[in-house]
Amino acid sequence: PSSNHQLRMQALIFIFSLIILHLPFVSSYQVAVFGGNGFIGSRVCKVLSNIPGCSVISISRSGVPPSWCRDEVWANKVKWVAAD
Repeated sequence: PSSNHQLRMQALIFIFSLIILHLPFVSSYQVAVFGGNGFIGSRVCKVLSNIPGCSVISISRSGVPPSWCRDEVWANKVKWVAAD
């Protein structure tokens, strides 16, 4: 199970790397991630929040970061919003 998880995460990071590389060059981006405190959404927020000039808003029912990342630096860069 651990190796499957690692493969999925590597594939996800690879896909987002390709997307980011093909974005037109502008000085800043604003990205909304729906379900940003879920398994995949939180990892998307993590990757996007580390891109210079990228502003990330996570929209989820709770509006708070998942417990596993609340103390991480990147989680403080994300704006967490509650919506249903």
